[in-house]
Amino acid sequence: MERSLDHFVSKMVNPNLAYEWRNYRLSSPRINSYKGNRAILDPFTILQGWFAMNFANFFVEPNQGLEAAIEAEVRNTINILKLNTDDMLVNLRFKVVRDYATGVTTFNFLQTYYPFIAAELTRQNQAEAIKNTFDPQ
Repeated sequence: MERSLDHFVSKMVNPNLAYEWRNYRLSSPRINSYKGNRAILDPFTILQGWFAMNFANFFVEPNQGLEAAIEAEVRNTINILKLNTDDMLVNLRFKVVRDYATGVTTFNFLQTYYPFIAAELTRQNQAEAIKNTFDPQ
């Protein structure tokens, strides 16, 4: 998967941060282009449990019970980054879970390369149960 360097606070918004290490985030070119100059939640400040995975449709959603302000920021981030409207992103999550469920990859692989998916499988107690939803190919 391709990676790009994102200026979390856009150079256009604050040129003084253009060369500050603390302003760099590793991203995918696709996600970086969706973000543009808009404000989203900083991955360095997101708390575990703010975002949830719906394993029925592989959408990313705000977790239940969030404060209204946090839920609004989570929804804003999901919408700006097109996490549920870009079919390629949704299909990638589906394929990653399917590959785990059918034994193509391991849970350790998920933890290393897709930690959000691994954390959600664990949080929702689905790490083993998800295997029953996919037929081995």
